[in-house]
Amino acid sequence: MKRWLLFLIFLIPGCQHNQRQSFENLSAAFQQWYQKQQPVVATSFGLHENDHLWPDISDTGHREYLADLKRFDLELVQIDRRALNRYQRADYEVLSNGIEQLIFQATDWQPLTWDPGYVLEQIRNGIAFLVYTDLSPMTARVSALMQRLDGLPDLLESARTQLDNPTIPHLERAHRLNEELRRLLLDVPLQINADDLTLDHIDVLLTTATATLKEYDAWLEDEVSERKTRSHRMGETLFVRQLQHMLNEDISFSQIKEQVNSTYLAIQDRMLRLALPLYLQENDEPVWVDRDDTLDVIDWVLADIEHSQRPVMGDSRYFSEVKTLLEEYILAGEPLFPPSRLDLVWGDDPLTPLPATPFVLGGCGLFEEQYRMMIQFELPQFSTGWVTVPHVNLGLTNSAMRQAWLGWIYPGITELNLATAKQVSPLRVFFANPGFSSAWRHYVVEFLLADGLEGGDVHSEIRQLLDILQLSLAAVVDLEVHTGDLEWNSARDFLQQQGFVDEEQAGAKWEKAVFSPGLATAALVEYNLLWNLHRLNRRQTGDQWRALNFHNRILDNGILPVRLIHSFL
Repeated sequence: MKRWLLFLIFLIPGCQHNQRQSFENLSAAFQQWYQKQQPVVATSFGLHENDHLWPDISDTGHREYLADLKRFDLELVQIDRRALNRYQRADYEVLSNGIEQLIFQATDWQPLTWDPGYVLEQIRNGIAFLVYTDLSPMTARVSALMQRLDGLPDLLESARTQLDNPTIPHLERAHRLNEELRRLLLDVPLQINADDLTLDHIDVLLTTATATLKEYDAWLEDEVSERKTRSHRMGETLFVRQLQHMLNEDISFSQIKEQVNSTYLAIQDRMLRLALPLYLQENDEPVWVDRDDTLDVIDWVLADIEHSQRPVMGDSRYFSEVKTLLEEYILAGEPLFPPSRLDLVWGDDPLTPLPATPFVLGGCGLFEEQYRMMIQFELPQFSTGWVTVPHVNLGLTNSAMRQAWLGWIYPGITELNLATAKQVSPLRVFFANPGFSSAWRHYVVEFLLADGLEGGDVHSEIRQLLDILQLSLAAVVDLEVHTGDLEWNSARDFLQQQGFVDEEQAGAKWEKAVFSPGLATAALVEYNLLWNLHRLNRRQTGDQWRALNFHNRILDNGILPVRLIHSFL
């Protein structure tokens, strides 16, 4: 009996080692495969082995891609996750969900069949990352650029064979993307350095690429527009599955709908509690009849905040003001990261590009969709990249300007922490929830204000709640566009009345809902999950709770689903 016990004691660690090594081998193999199958995404992550390639979207390529995914899935389920360590178990969950998501996209979502702009986005990103970044040497980027330009006609031809019945909004957007892409090609010679012979060859390739894009645009206009189009609505089943994969959460439609609707009402109530005392300083108390009275009070106070201070046009002084304010606050309380990291984050001026290895990004949402793929993990071969924090002409009040800069500066901390956490797995970067950066920005700014930043200034708190309110209303529109019958006119009126936005802002949220299904909803759900985790961890740790420790534990493990983050706390 004792011999068998000793045998088991020695056997179990051996089995665990084999299982752990098997997972590491499978994970490494998948990463290499994924980089080759998604070369544009790999380029955006600073992985340059396949910079010269486009994804293979031919019928043959699609079949092989799907077969490979199913083989990886089969291999993964053979590994006993119970034998893995905690870090590997998290990666196992991420990889398992990621494979399922890719299979779902290839079999059910199938954007190439209804979005003629999908391939144009691939081309735009595949060229822009080579032209406008210096993540690899110029000679290597020029060589890769030439090969991608040479392969562009074949890529567009494959896209033609895949397109079946597009949606009208996506068809209209494809024309805009095509025009944008042709402008990008015109700028390419101004952004690269090479010998005259190479530049002449690139000119020929650019001419061919431009002509091919014009032909594709004409084909969409003359032939595809005559086809029977499908609705841009995804429907409840596809929308929920898409969201489940984004969040890596088994969440139901009823849970999503209840959370989305209850969140914006709760935020309006919080805004009313802050706004009413300000309102009563100048007005009689309203006769409370219905919800419109609540909205009228909030609307009056928001207008009063905007007009009570001198308008400021994108003045860099307010960047400095926020920078100083945050530095002092961080040095005093260390709520988010050690003060030693400050020099890695701040630029001297909002007009100055921020040096980053890898990128430090602004995140007011203006560029989130375009640049969210630039969130990277640190590898030795990375060279320095640059992203400019825009000098935005916002025309806001002093308080609003500080709030805007607060939104721009702090999201960079997310990417920086993720990038400098040496243990972060590439899998967590490949399959990061695209709504996390928006959720984190809203969470962080709200936390800082609640924690005492700006001394409990009511104006700042109301403006931040307005920001979160608009996030939640964007999720309502996102949900109703794809699972209900919400049309543009109704969406515009809803956003203007409930969220105090103008028509242009309402239009931007509408387009985001149509063209990025689930993204706004994922951001809102993740925001709520972060706050739920915050409250739970604070209750569990009591007097031992420290904001710095809590936030670092979240970020230092990469963008994980919140339920997996909980296991690291």
